[in-house]
Amino acid sequence: HLFDLGYLWFAMDRHGNRIADTLIREDRVSLWDIPEHEITGEYAQRQRLQLESERTGDEIILPGLKAALDKLTYPVFGLDIETVRSLVPVHRGAKVNGLTLFQFSVTEQRERGGTLSYHDWLNTTAGNPNRAFLAALRTALGDHGSVLVYTQYEETSFRELLCEFISAGDDSDDVLWLKRFLDSGRLVDLHRILFENFHAPGMGGKTSIKRVLPALWAVDSPVKRQAPFDEFPADLDPYAYLKSIGGVTDGCGAMEQYVAMQNTEGEAREQIANALRRYVRVDAIAMNFILEFWRWRLTEAARVDERRLAAA
Repeated sequence: HLFDLGYLWFAMDRHGNRIADTLIREDRVSLWDIPEHEITGEYAQRQRLQLESERTGDEIILPGLKAALDKLTYPVFGLDIETVRSLVPVHRGAKVNGLTLFQFSVTEQRERGGTLSYHDWLNTTAGNPNRAFLAALRTALGDHGSVLVYTQYEETSFRELLCEFISAGDDSDDVLWLKRFLDSGRLVDLHRILFENFHAPGMGGKTSIKRVLPALWAVDSPVKRQAPFDEFPADLDPYAYLKSIGGVTDGCGAMEQYVAMQNTEGEAREQIANALRRYVRVDAIAMNFILEFWRWRLTEAARVDERRLAAA
């Protein structure tokens, strides 16, 4: 359907008219009615990428994907964080409507093709966790290597955290590390790379990691048979698996469960903590799966090119 095109509102024709408005007036509402080569606007490249992929049924990989991956420096980390913002502070010492960073998950690959190690942190104390979060994050990420994130949410959150500490007069080593980290260029937005260079059938007009991972998981790739991805059923992507066991499956659910955990004790509290840990682990390894899937596809493409050259 026409409405399956991502960022449809911004799709303009060469005269500056919204393509959707024109087509609807003509009772043409198929995705294939969109004049692919006439699209202009801020998201035109992304929209053409989607249309080509949906029309051919093939993944589309632009040269910029390999160029972006070649810039990664090892060790490569995958980082996902969980936060909550509330008018009524969750913890004593937190600010009204302030950002509380209560959890993170980190994968680490020391070299290309190497095994993944894993580390996570979840606040289980009663006080404001932001200071402890930063100290644990510094330990996990160190001073070297690319840090994969999905969208700019981590960077935005870290900059707000830095402002909070600076306003409080905190010039500790951890705060200085955070400033250096944000200025270092180590953060790599995997979503931006995907947005500009890749589309797969099954994604539709969506580029959320929760749409991308299932689309790639549906491919019978050798990546699924590698650790830690082989922990999940081959026919059930990790997010679907979490849903099947009644676990936390999205950020809103994580926030709700974390707040609920503050008023829970004993075994029930531990069950919530385990559900949160399972969720953020999936978010972190999802980025590694996407990265390894891309490397597999690029390697296969290079082999095909080599065979063509040899045959010529």
